[in-house]
Amino acid sequence: TAVLEEVAFRGVLFAAVADGGALRAAVASSIVFGLWHITPSLNMLDANRSGAPPHAKLIFAAGTVLLTTMAGLGLVGLRVETGDLGAPLALHATLNSLATLASTRAGRHRDLELGVDVDDSGQRSQSVDQVFGGHAGG
Repeated sequence: TAVLEEVAFRGVLFAAVADGGALRAAVASSIVFGLWHITPSLNMLDANRSGAPPHAKLIFAAGTVLLTTMAGLGLVGLRVETGDLGAPLALHATLNSLATLASTRAGRHRDLELGVDVDDSGQRSQSVDQVFGGHAGG
């Protein structure tokens, strides 16, 4: 998704709003970038904590928007500093890859702690609720 997002947010949207000034373009494109991540973050929350209460979803979504907006500002800074999308694209792709590796490792670690046979693809990467039949966390 890094290519699509960099072209859309740091390329097209940033350029479309840049007539109002670089700061306005940076803030606007970064906020939209943050809002873009609401649905994926809620999907991730649901996959890991299905049945999370609405207030938890709201807090999680707000935190996601804040963090990804700040990341967007940093990526815009790279775009402005370098004059192209190469550096922000490379950083964005690297961050996405590291996040994927971290989540995979965390899921494997959690599975091992729960006694899941990580070599059995049918048991691997199940949510806590699936492993405990919907009664996790008492």
